[in-house]
Amino acid sequence: MVEFYGGTGPGVTPATPGGGSEVAVFVDFENIRYSTINSYGREPDPITWRDKALKYGLMAVARAYADFDQHPPTVRTRLDVAGFESQHYPAKRTVDQQNREKIESRSDLNFVIDIINTALTRPDITTFLLFTGDKDFIRIVTTLRNRLGKRVVICGVPGSVSPDLVAAAGEEDPLQ
Repeated sequence: MVEFYGGTGPGVTPATPGGGSEVAVFVDFENIRYSTINSYGREPDPITWRDKALKYGLMAVARAYADFDQHPPTVRTRLDVAGFESQHYPAKRTVDQQNREKIESRSDLNFVIDIINTALTRPDITTFLLFTGDKDFIRIVTTLRNRLGKRVVICGVPGSVSPDLVAAAGEEDPLQ
């Protein structure tokens, strides 16, 4: 039998199979992948994300959002091995008046909707780990924290995380 033990420190609840708290983990995959490549020169490791999440509790929800057609095929396998569900949302491609291609992500909207749905349908989940640094998510963070009473922890790549996003959440656990 494999046993997991959470970390120690303020607000960290031990995670053990069959007991302990549960967390919801949402990954803005493109934000984390490109920030990791730019900062560290390597692909991100979803196993380290899993290990970070398990410090806070069992992963009741663990999802990564992206247009996975734009990433190496091995990415989805690595997410599966780490216990993350790949949420594939193809980008919308259009051409503007100057005949330039524009790419609009559909992942961010679905990321936000799934976070709200989880918060509303799983009131037992009190901690949300958001793997992103994107300031566009300030409003969802403040809604979770201030209106729904959830603990929000921002897990992003140092140097790529909006300080305002961290201020809105009140907690940060950087990816190294």
